[in-house]
Amino acid sequence: MSGMQKFWDGLACLLLVTDIACSQQPCITNITHPSSNVVSLDWTSTTNLNIVAQCSDLTTGRFQYVGSVLSTNQALLTNGSAVSFFRVRNVAAIDFPDPILRTAVSNAIVTWYEPRTLIYDIDLQGITSLSCSWAGIADASG
Repeated sequence: MSGMQKFWDGLACLLLVTDIACSQQPCITNITHPSSNVVSLDWTSTTNLNIVAQCSDLTTGRFQYVGSVLSTNQALLTNGSAVSFFRVRNVAAIDFPDPILRTAVSNAIVTWYEPRTLIYDIDLQGITSLSCSWAGIADASG
């Protein structure tokens, strides 16, 4: 079986699984392969902030975010793997009213996702500790 055939078989499988699983999560509605190593995705979503994740082997379950946080319901991705699986995740922007807390959290972020004008829930995933009791934070909400 050729690499391209495996690619399309994987996409067909993904479309079936996605169709069954759609609810409040983004739902991939169209996948095209406009040129070599490029994949175009369209999806429906209840929010305007999303990010695409890609995995080349479902047995590992390791999806990695590709690209930046998107405010549209489509993405054009460079794909170097003959077989890839995609999913789209809602992203939430986190508001920190206190500028000192925002700075402390910003400094603790390990991996930023673009655009960096906002702090997203996925930016916070790599933070394992945050010590700022000395900082004079007046509002810890966010």
